[in-house]
Amino acid sequence: MKPHIYISVTNDLVTDQRVDRTAGLLSSAGAVVCLIGRILPGSPDTGIRSYRTKRLRLLVKKGPAFYAAYNTRLFFYLVSRRRISHIVSNDLDTLAACFFASRLRGATLVYDSHEYFTEVPELQGRRFVKSVWTVLEKCIVPRLKFAYTVNDSIARILQTKYGVHFHVVRNVPSLRHESLPYSLPDEARGKKIVIYQGAVNIGRGIEEVIDAVKPLDDVVFVIAGTGDIIAGIRSRIKRDHLEHKVILTGRIKPANLHSLTSQAHLGVSCELNMGLNYFYALPNKLFSYIHAGIPVLTSAFPEMEHIVKTYSVGMTVDDPANTARLTELLKTMLYDEARISAWKSNTLIAARELCWEKEQIKLKNIYSKAGLPF
Repeated sequence: MKPHIYISVTNDLVTDQRVDRTAGLLSSAGAVVCLIGRILPGSPDTGIRSYRTKRLRLLVKKGPAFYAAYNTRLFFYLVSRRRISHIVSNDLDTLAACFFASRLRGATLVYDSHEYFTEVPELQGRRFVKSVWTVLEKCIVPRLKFAYTVNDSIARILQTKYGVHFHVVRNVPSLRHESLPYSLPDEARGKKIVIYQGAVNIGRGIEEVIDAVKPLDDVVFVIAGTGDIIAGIRSRIKRDHLEHKVILTGRIKPANLHSLTSQAHLGVSCELNMGLNYFYALPNKLFSYIHAGIPVLTSAFPEMEHIVKTYSVGMTVDDPANTARLTELLKTMLYDEARISAWKSNTLIAARELCWEKEQIKLKNIYSKAGLPF
């Protein structure tokens, strides 16, 4: 009998490449896979996939009420399945429902921690909310048998705290890119393009990069994504008359995003030090830039700096809030042709090492131990 696997996230599934790769891998092994998320106003179609998808519709869109409602709906959806052998929980915000459903149905639970959840910037200064998530983590994580996360730093922290071994599966792209054309607006043609892709949230260094590109006449900053502070970014662009300098693309499907990123000259990931989640981050956009063949500028945080220096694919910045320093680094990375050529050549080497074709071997080993036929 084929394994029946249910994978849960709290996003709308459209741009989450990590869970898409995981679901695709499990499906290719002969499992019946269903990826569960939620639907939001304006969510695009999920497209054709090798597995089933289910998006829950909730009246509450954010805050504690959303997480309570989502986990309740998710729990009852999981326990009502006719066949269920494995449940995969992605991040702490789906773990409660997945844990209790797995116990009730006798399913094997696998946990994928995409980040250091209890240290995200959104929880800083919110002692009660943070304590609720921390208690939930303390109650469930020590009981896990199969767990993995995105980098060595977070794995060490969680292992030390809870005595559970966390494997590491980095969030890297495949060498086989589906690439669909993406046309840049007229404002970007003939200009040096700095790109940020991903969630437009607090502390991502987006506003700092906007300030840094202002003095650079032939440079535009493309922000590919959406998030909690996107309305504020739009207002700032309008207020400061930066329509010719800052381009908002909104959310883009992965195939179009790869095409857009390949047209850029520099990719940025300049997170501020707003908690240990950012400090120990190894964001997938860093690897996406490398696979697009463009140099990278990142914060000088341990995991990102290790990649940048190991493969010599760009530079790091100690303090992204130092606008003058950030502007100088952008000048170097956009106009020093000899160094640009070396960085771009090194991205080709790095991409062959930091790819899903190699990383998926680790994932196969984890799921093999969890009873799947790899």
